[in-house]
Amino acid sequence: MRFFIIISTLLFLSLWILSSLYYIGVIEIPFLTLKLPNSTAELGDSMGLLNGLFSSITVVLALIAIIYQNKELRDSTKAQDEQAIALNEQALALNKQLLQQQKYSEIQLEKQQISNKIIALAARQKFIISEANRLSETIIELHGSFEQKELFNNCVYKKSRLREEANKIDEDMKFLLRMA
Repeated sequence: MRFFIIISTLLFLSLWILSSLYYIGVIEIPFLTLKLPNSTAELGDSMGLLNGLFSSITVVLALIAIIYQNKELRDSTKAQDEQAIALNEQALALNKQLLQQQKYSEIQLEKQQISNKIIALAARQKFIISEANRLSETIIELHGSFEQKELFNNCVYKKSRLREEANKIDEDMKFLLRMA
């Protein structure tokens, strides 16, 4: 298309220059038997025919340029639409990836919380067991003494409560381990 426009422009410019040179009398064209102008007014009138021809050609070339620009505009719009679709798909993929990452982070956080609970329960259980063992030693020392019978009974009761609490902690830890 550009080649056609350039060739036609060069052709019409050369035609205009040749006709100007012919009317001025610089060159002679044997098959044309036109009367050469005697004044510049006659020269301007003789160029009027070429002026109309060039104006028509200019209008045609302008229409061709508009058609070419319209095609380029359609191609550009199509490319922008394709780019918008690709950008939308990319945003959806990124959103999906972020949701997966958030879900993974939540799972990791939940596992960390369970692990922290297990550690806390294990520490509590260790304390309770050591306290129960200390009470067992106290019970053994107080076993035969009737004077401290109430202290003996309190130690036995507290030891049984600590053993129950240790068993409950053990069950909680087993449950948390199954969740993890």
